[in-house]
Amino acid sequence: MKSVLISLFNKDESIWVKYLENYLPDYKVYRAEVDAYDPEMIDYAVVWKPKEHFFYGLRNLKVVFNTGAGVDNLMKFSQLSEVPIIRIVPEDLKDSMLQYILFSVLYYHRNMHVLEEAQKRRKWITLQEPKAEDINIGILGLGFIGSEIASFLETMKYNVLGWSRTKKVIKGITTFSGKTGLKNMVKKSDILISLLPLTQETKGLVNRDLLEDLPKNNSFKGAFFISCGRGGVQKDDDILWALNKGVLNGATLDVFQNEPLPKKSPLWSHQRIRITPHLAALNNPKDSCELIVEQIMKVEKGEKLNNIVDFTKGY
Repeated sequence: MKSVLISLFNKDESIWVKYLENYLPDYKVYRAEVDAYDPEMIDYAVVWKPKEHFFYGLRNLKVVFNTGAGVDNLMKFSQLSEVPIIRIVPEDLKDSMLQYILFSVLYYHRNMHVLEEAQKRRKWITLQEPKAEDINIGILGLGFIGSEIASFLETMKYNVLGWSRTKKVIKGITTFSGKTGLKNMVKKSDILISLLPLTQETKGLVNRDLLEDLPKNNSFKGAFFISCGRGGVQKDDDILWALNKGVLNGATLDVFQNEPLPKKSPLWSHQRIRITPHLAALNNPKDSCELIVEQIMKVEKGEKLNNIVDFTKGY
């Protein structure tokens, strides 16, 4: 009998077990921290932030399924360089991220941050917001999700810019790459969005130097930052510095350097920061399990897999 081992950090594993056992009646599904199992009998692993010892003894592992777009937590396991890692990204995950970003962009575009403050003071004010085509939205990261979001925002008539490690061509999007391209894009970005994976090259990329390049004499008299990629890409203290110095007008943060965000963090109480607990895009267990089973069937048939991670690149 083939078997699947799961370890999903703070997710409700029982739901995932239910779906996997339903879709794979001839397979045994084990929970790493609950059930007894023989490591050498495990064929597949379904993970999110697995513990250090998780992969010990899994000598016959065929594929690792990562239940999220970010795979940086797996890069420390050197033994996985020889095992295919598949990112499980259901359609609804992309849609959820798009909804989160669209809401955040409109929040700043329509001056809701100003109107909320006016409401607290019971002050009736009228503000004229810029047209969408006059707003530059810079997207850091043009992978599968980033490219889709860039194209959607372009249909909303925003002027969309995008940066990636290597040059990409996306219809309707002005794209940049490399260090010089990064600087040039940030200088034009009224709203900067981070969707980057966490790698050695991107760690701490959103720092004081980068934020200082954001425009200050635009229609907003400053810029905004939306972060919903990986928390390690940014330096939280530098975001605070930028807000306190007027380099940033506001920030919406779904991810952080340390999660859960410590209660003592000054980010919680800053009046121009909106915080959400890493929920911009959450995998639906049913849809995710369907994709996992689809990929397992491909392995058993010797067919080509989808969304394979390049271990050397880290994404």
